[in-house]
Amino acid sequence: MKKILIVAISILVISPLTLAKEPSANATPFLEFSPMSEMRAEAQMAYQQRASAQRDTAALTALHNHPDYILPKKVLLFSAIIPGAGELFAGSYLKSALFFGIEVGAWAMYAYYNKQGNEKEDEFEAYADTYWDESKWVQWYGGLTDEEQDVFSHELPEEKTQQYYEMIGKYNQFLVGWDEVPIDLTTTEIHEPENTSPLREEYMDMRDESNQLFKRATSGIYIAMFNHVLSAIDAAWTAKRHNSKLVIETSLRMENKYFNNHNHQMLSLRVKW
Repeated sequence: MKKILIVAISILVISPLTLAKEPSANATPFLEFSPMSEMRAEAQMAYQQRASAQRDTAALTALHNHPDYILPKKVLLFSAIIPGAGELFAGSYLKSALFFGIEVGAWAMYAYYNKQGNEKEDEFEAYADTYWDESKWVQWYGGLTDEEQDVFSHELPEEKTQQYYEMIGKYNQFLVGWDEVPIDLTTTEIHEPENTSPLREEYMDMRDESNQLFKRATSGIYIAMFNHVLSAIDAAWTAKRHNSKLVIETSLRMENKYFNNHNHQMLSLRVKW
């Protein structure tokens, strides 16, 4: 939509003779209109409004037909797909390079930390396979009574899935599986602080480090998503700024303005772009 700046200077046209003489008792009060004159003024105002609307429509059509006009929706779509593409189309090369650079950096960040996270994951899984003995834990668990087994709420998965590697380090019921932990601990003793396992603690630190690396990788995805949205909005705004410079119209004319129950002559300056 075109922006319209209107500066209106009210000039009240008053005859010096009117100001000099005293109004008679039967005289019409100053600037008071008869019903007929008010109807004509309203009709004139309606005509001026229609004419102004027609001029605005014509100017908008001329703007859209301008050879350098850029459709904001088009560049918004371009940048939503590839950040910086819309800015490039609109001629804003610096911002185009900036948004595209952020996009490359965000995905590079994701690739790097995701690779580091996977490598750390392979490392702690190999560590667990070395220092946590499933057969030892099964032997200990099988020696418990049914009542003691019912106390535990987790069952070890048959396959070595992500849940498998999480549970053997997270829950005390799997403590006996670590190499340095005695196999004769009771279900009460496995929860006592003195029966902790340094191997288990080191393993948990490795898992935590892997999770932190994956979180950083996820941050790269969030940055890329935000960059798409921000670039799309900026591209549309850049296109509108570009279009605003294509057509500038000015006009200076007298217009009738109706306010305070009266019709007044006003000098109107209009600047459209």
